Amino acid sequence: MMSDSTVPFGHGYAEIPLGRSAGKPIKSIHVYQLEESLNVDLEFEDLSMLEMIFRVGFRASVKLLENKSGDYIVRQRIKPKFRAR
Repeated sequence: MMSDSTVPFGHGYAEIPLGRSAGKPIKSIHVYQLEESLNVDLEFEDLSMLEMIFRVGFRASVKLLENKSGDYIVRQRIKPKFRAR
């Protein structure tokens, strides 16, 4: 039985909806992996802080989604950069 503190591991991706206003912080990062999803609500202003999503024990690709007239389009894709420890 897994404990609640177990960090998920797997291959997945994150969808990050951007607000209509460019000045709004990014919120609601959804990380999907295999058949389960891990939803994490984060709020930050600096795009470089996306790196934190790659430090929780799984590999992910990030898609920044922008709302254009009710449709979300992919504005940018970010692949994780792994460093040797």
